[in-house]
Amino acid sequence: QTLCLRSVALLLHYFCVSSQIYIVKVFDKVLLVIDHSVPEVRLQHQIFRGRVLTFPGLYRKGNFSIVLQDVQEEDSNDYACIIPQLNVQQDTRLSVSGLKVTVHSAVCVCVCACVCVCVCVCVCVRKEMKLIQK
Repeated sequence: QTLCLRSVALLLHYFCVSSQIYIVKVFDKVLLVIDHSVPEVRLQHQIFRGRVLTFPGLYRKGNFSIVLQDVQEEDSNDYACIIPQLNVQQDTRLSVSGLKVTVHSAVCVCVCACVCVCVCVCVCVRKEMKLIQK
């Protein structure tokens, strides 16, 4: 029996934590909704159920990082982290091909003086760690 660790951590850190709803989406499929510091898994699309880890203890510090487990080629897509109240969207592209995982992330600045920054993206594939810093 071989244990294959295939997960991607998307590190999302916002310096403005006054907003109450954060959404991570893949087109019309919801990966995660955080409402008043509570992850709403009932809104999560079935293809992500049981594969998303989040860290509620870090929300108050502006850290909304997630880990998508059991990454599959079908997970290749554009992911959007959305803060509706601030009209902010951070896009991240995930490409999965065989064992190779590539993540491209964008950094955006919000007009209302809140800054949202994707600090870095950490990719873990088969116990190998790669760090892509933007």
